[in-house]
Amino acid sequence: MVQIMKSKRILIAFAVFTALFGYGCKKTEVTDELIGIWETSRPKYAGASFEFKKDRIIIGDIEGDINSYLITKIKRKKVKYEERFFYDISYKDQDGLEFKLLIYYDPVNEEIRLKHQNEIVWKKV
Repeated sequence: MVQIMKSKRILIAFAVFTALFGYGCKKTEVTDELIGIWETSRPKYAGASFEFKKDRIIIGDIEGDINSYLITKIKRKKVKYEERFFYDISYKDQDGLEFKLLIYYDPVNEEIRLKHQNEIVWKKV
């Protein structure tokens, strides 16, 4: 009986530790498959780009402005019945304003697509 009580306490302590440790951990590093500069061939977006680094996203717009943002959280999950992955990337600017970038990454064609502009293909350069 004493052994069972001791085992239960150890199991409960382990569960609490795991829950607390897991809650505090956030994945904030970009996977190697995304690292690099991404551009599209669409004329409307000529000059625009996304550059992923391990902990940052650098966005270049069509006016030539370049802004760097700190990535605060990344969620990556496999899309059911497809070969691609869905990324939910949270990032913030130097003033602390939070933003999100929702993209699909297709490892077969090595391309990304923004969730809200799925018809536009971005390729690594």
